[in-house]
Amino acid sequence: MVFVADRDNDRIQAFNLFGNFLFSFGERHDIKRPEQISIGLFYSYSDASYSCTKAVYVADEKKDRIAIFDYEGNLLSTISGLKDPEGVFALNHSQGSGSGQISIYIANTGKDTVGVYTSALTPTLSIKGFDDPRAVCADNRGYIYVSDSKNDAVKKYNGYGQLLMTFAGVNTTALDKPAGICLDNNGNLWIVDEKNERILKISCPAMPGETSGMRGFSLPKAAVTIKDAYAYPIPFKPSQGHTAISFKLYSTLNVLLRIYNIAGELVFEKTDITTDPFVWSVVNNWDEPIASGVYIYFLTDSTLERKIGKIMIIR
Repeated sequence: MVFVADRDNDRIQAFNLFGNFLFSFGERHDIKRPEQISIGLFYSYSDASYSCTKAVYVADEKKDRIAIFDYEGNLLSTISGLKDPEGVFALNHSQGSGSGQISIYIANTGKDTVGVYTSALTPTLSIKGFDDPRAVCADNRGYIYVSDSKNDAVKKYNGYGQLLMTFAGVNTTALDKPAGICLDNNGNLWIVDEKNERILKISCPAMPGETSGMRGFSLPKAAVTIKDAYAYPIPFKPSQGHTAISFKLYSTLNVLLRIYNIAGELVFEKTDITTDPFVWSVVNNWDEPIASGVYIYFLTDSTLERKIGKIMIIR
């Protein structure tokens, strides 16, 4: 399965390897703006024994915690006492060295630190000296990599928290607010160079002083149209403070919005929309609140391109 942090909708979405949507989770556990996700094992201890299961580790930024779910979306545990964490990485013991079954690395962004936790979710190491650390990962030799965003660098540490080297780019390839990072199976480091709108691949040296190869991949700006429109927050829940549904249209060309119930009856229509996003107060054509249920929205504009989507209302 592929898990995606759907930040604006406060949930995690699961897809199969063909890109087909399977299910979403996190809503009932009130996650708020999930950021980095990591797949790893989760250990439950009982006396001298333990059991483990595959788990999804989520940097639950606005809840100041790491939320740990099983593959069915059930909450297993949390790591709390954090502040705006944006990064998490779980390294299984089979992937790396050490006596513990798993190591959990957390970019505690709001406190400008990176912490390391055991499989029992207890802290063992805290690394300081960052400015807006946004992602973290580790390799099977125990090296730790951190995107130090506001310092425009990615830093490499050993397992004791000692700084080994800094990747800041060279000449025209200088980093600008690096965000996400990951390692591939060959040990190459991939960096989302956010403000430069590109991906960098760095061939990581084994020891300080060795030369790193760097290659940049520019990201073409795909033309977005009303076919890329979406609605948020979905599901719409007034009990969670939701007051409206916004439609990100990617168009201001006299957009037409129609919303139907599952019986195919038109409940709302708005023509000649020229603002993006368009904010819908979740009322029908007579300004009456829309009842709980599943609805279908239809969008089109002057280009005659169309988008059809689904929204859910839970009052």
